[in-house]
Amino acid sequence: LIEFYADTEEEAKARVDDLLDDRVGDLAFDGMAAYDEETQKKFWKMRKASTPILLSRTGDEKHIAFIEDLAIPPEHLPEYTKEFKQIFEDHDTFGSFYAHAGPGCMHVRPLINTKTAEGTETMESISDAATDLAVRLGGSVSGEHGDGRARTQWNRKLYGDRLWNVFRDLKTAFDPDWLLNPGSVCGDHDMTENLRFGEDYEFDAGFEPALEWENDNGFQGMAELCHGCGGCRTSQDGAGGVMCPTYRASQEEITSTRGRANLLRQAMSGDLDDDEQFDTEFMHEVLDLCVGCKGCSIDCPSEVDMAKMKVEVENAHHEKHGADLRSKLFANVETLSKLGSATAPLSNLGTK
Repeated sequence: LIEFYADTEEEAKARVDDLLDDRVGDLAFDGMAAYDEETQKKFWKMRKASTPILLSRTGDEKHIAFIEDLAIPPEHLPEYTKEFKQIFEDHDTFGSFYAHAGPGCMHVRPLINTKTAEGTETMESISDAATDLAVRLGGSVSGEHGDGRARTQWNRKLYGDRLWNVFRDLKTAFDPDWLLNPGSVCGDHDMTENLRFGEDYEFDAGFEPALEWENDNGFQGMAELCHGCGGCRTSQDGAGGVMCPTYRASQEEITSTRGRANLLRQAMSGDLDDDEQFDTEFMHEVLDLCVGCKGCSIDCPSEVDMAKMKVEVENAHHEKHGADLRSKLFANVETLSKLGSATAPLSNLGTK
């Protein structure tokens, strides 16, 4: 996706045409021009969906974001990309390259399983090698996001001892007890700590799924799928037009697909006691307002199917606690309708 700026529309179109003439048939098999605003929006929507699509894998290996912000001078991009691929090969994995090639900020996401000790070691080793590469090419480990928890332990290597100690002295002057965002930027934070899926992560749904789950890791894979992009919290124009109606009505995180999915995952990975996972309060707070429209399975770039997970969890709740009267009535609506039809005078009187 290449965007041109020019003083006039004709000049911009000429640059696009020159690029297509130069590249298509040689370095590219096809190319599409987008001059009107609506077509351009479609291209940008496709670009913004790239990260969630990468994270739509339901297996244990995920495209983890821990070196995605490295930036180097654009003239070093070919060397940078070639050596990065070698780093992947050295660690027996692969990754994706995308985003801002123009200013030299390529987002890189290796495929790693951080649920294992080997995976977390690989993550740290790749990050170390990537930092060395960025420093050698005159770049930075954080091109546009920040030097937070994923990069703190490499900042000393990037800035050097003298500047690193200046950072610490400045931090101490304004925050003597290091209470504000402790451990980050110039602290002692380790990137292998506080992982969503770390070595000590365990998943136990507390029941045997009743539905068929065709994705990798079955129900667990679906429960772990949401990565928090927040597409379910956007306006109707920002998403695909459906997801998520209950969030739009309430504006509460817990009623969004992300809120429900994360609460389910946390409950099933030990953050809630077993007897709290499917009690009435949990069901009411987390799942009741989901209308089962399945908009999330269509609009969510990672295809989180909250409606199907709701059915699975509600079934487990009914198996353990029994169904309430309302659920029983709706489950037998066909039988009740036939009975009401046969006793029409009485049933009509009862509804008045």
